Amino acid sequence: MMITHVWKRLASVTALMLMLCSSPTSAPALAAEACFSDWSVAASVVREHELVPVDKLSSLARSKASSRLVQTQLCQSKDGFHYKLVLRGPDGKLKKLRVNAKSPFAHGGMVQ
Repeated sequence: MMITHVWKRLASVTALMLMLCSSPTSAPALAAEACFSDWSVAASVVREHELVPVDKLSSLARSKASSRLVQTQLCQSKDGFHYKLVLRGPDGKLKKLRVNAKSPFAHGGMVQ
């Protein structure tokens, strides 16, 4: 069991290192927030940390926010994982939103 935990931690650190190396974001911004540029890396983080997957996020956006998901980016900050979203509302306007990646659109799940 201990070995499994070590491998999970190593995978998480490796994913974060890959993300930091592949992201064009400047160093000061990385201290506050780091976003995944490669969804193949982000997908493993979603599974490992039991975050809401993008297909579920899309259906939640439709049902909870009456919006269509246009763009999604997984990010990590000192507060944990969150999604940066671009949503198209029923009026056709685009809206940017940050939601908690574990409980998006739930009470307290809206970050911004």
